[in-house]
Amino acid sequence: MKVLLDYREAACYDVLEELSEELDFSLEVTNLKAGDIVVTGERALLIERKSPNDLVSSIRNNRIFEQLVKMLSAESIEGKEVARIALLIHGELFGYLALEKDYYAQIYGALMEISFVYGVPVFFATNDSEMKSFLRTAIKRESEGKNDSEIRARWYRERKIPHKDERVYLLSSIPFIGEKLAQRLLERFGTIANIANASISELKKVELIGDKKAKLIYGIFHREV
Repeated sequence: MKVLLDYREAACYDVLEELSEELDFSLEVTNLKAGDIVVTGERALLIERKSPNDLVSSIRNNRIFEQLVKMLSAESIEGKEVARIALLIHGELFGYLALEKDYYAQIYGALMEISFVYGVPVFFATNDSEMKSFLRTAIKRESEGKNDSEIRARWYRERKIPHKDERVYLLSSIPFIGEKLAQRLLERFGTIANIANASISELKKVELIGDKKAKLIYGIFHREV
C-alpha cells in the first residue's frame, strides 16, 4: 500500500511518516495534479486538505470549486482508479471566523454546495492529533476495503428507498447535476440522449444553467474514453 503526498503539504509529512511505520505503508512525496493526499489500495482515495485561512480564501475566489472539479475529473492515479474524494478541513475553522460572523452563511453555503451538489464529503480535524486519527482511519479502511462495502443493517430497521424516476436518479448522480436540475433538463429535452446531444447554447436555455455549468455538463457527455 502506498500514500502519495503533494510536496507543498509539509504540514502533513511528519504525521504521515509516523503512520507509515505504524501501518506499514510506503510514503512518497510528489507533485500531485489534483488533491493533496492520495491513499492507494485496490483503488484510490483522493483528499484535499485545507487550513481555515486557505478554505475561506478559496471560497471567496471560487478556487475550491475549480479544485473539486479537477479532483472529480481524475480517473486514475498511478494506475489506481480514483474511487472517492474527500475534503479535510485542518484547523479551528469557526474559531478563525469568530470575528467575521457575517461570513458564517457564506461558509455554510459553500460547505453545503460541496457536500450536496458536488457530492464530496467534508471532514474536520481541529489539530494535528485529530488529523492523525482521521488519516489513520482512512488508510486502514482503504487497506481493508471497508469503503467499498455495501450498506448493512445494524441497529436500525431496514427502510425502503422511495421510488425515483430512474432517469432523474442517473442524471443527479453526475457531478454538477442535482435532482432539481436533472428534472429541469428532462422537462426541456425529454430524454438523456437528447441532453447528451445538446449543445452548450441549448443547455444554457435551461433555468439555473449558466455558461460555466453548461460547459461542464457538455464536457461530461463528450469526454473521450
